[in-house]
Amino acid sequence: MSFAFGASGAPSAPAGLLVNGVSDPLAIDRDTIRFTWMLTGNTRGEMQTAYQILVFANTPPAIQNSTRDPQSAIRNSPIWDSGKVDSDQSASVEYTGPALPAATRFWWKVRIWGVVRQASSLPGPFSAPAFFDTGLNQNEWTAQYIWDGTTNRNNFAYFRKTFVLTNTPALAKVYVTAHNDYLLYCNGQTLGRGPARCDPYHYGQYNAYDVTKLLKPGTNVFAATGHWLGIWRDSGVNARPAFLIEGRFRFDDGSSFT
Repeated sequence: MSFAFGASGAPSAPAGLLVNGVSDPLAIDRDTIRFTWMLTGNTRGEMQTAYQILVFANTPPAIQNSTRDPQSAIRNSPIWDSGKVDSDQSASVEYTGPALPAATRFWWKVRIWGVVRQASSLPGPFSAPAFFDTGLNQNEWTAQYIWDGTTNRNNFAYFRKTFVLTNTPALAKVYVTAHNDYLLYCNGQTLGRGPARCDPYHYGQYNAYDVTKLLKPGTNVFAATGHWLGIWRDSGVNARPAFLIEGRFRFDDGSSFT
């Protein structure tokens, strides 16, 4: 007697894909890339016995489609194929492929093998693709820290940057940090606020936002409010006032704009 996951004798496709504990993260540390997924079968006694992960680059010819249609991002050859790995691990699986560039989108998918009550199964279907974006290391920023020249306590500074695009980017990301806090807008839409308490000059946490859908051909604008409290005496971090923002845009033809 044999026991199978389903009519096909194969496990279900994994779901709940995470990279570094986040679904579709917009900026991750490339030194520690780890994949996690959930098993979706409901057959009693089923277990994962092996997995295979594929990672795909968001190559320039496919960049427009791949940001809108995930399937188009996985038609090229993968930049990393883990091969079949005999393991029941499905959390914090380490990426061991080639070094990845900064500020770039990648797609990945995973499938598993399994057994039910000692009966081996066929490999299941691949999961739906998910993406992760690589972030910026400290030495990869081209922007410079700015402020309004004042250092009075509990100070607010206001920033505005206009720029012109001749066509809409296929993928547009903005990276931002401040000391102590910021509130950021793009073309009048609130993007978010942050960052975590940090000294951005040395240990700079930052936030990343996907602004592809907010940009348009012609004049665009980023606007921000920066807040500097001054000297902390409790749980804060002491540093000079700072605001830092950098936008990186990629276009259908493979060109880019910072």
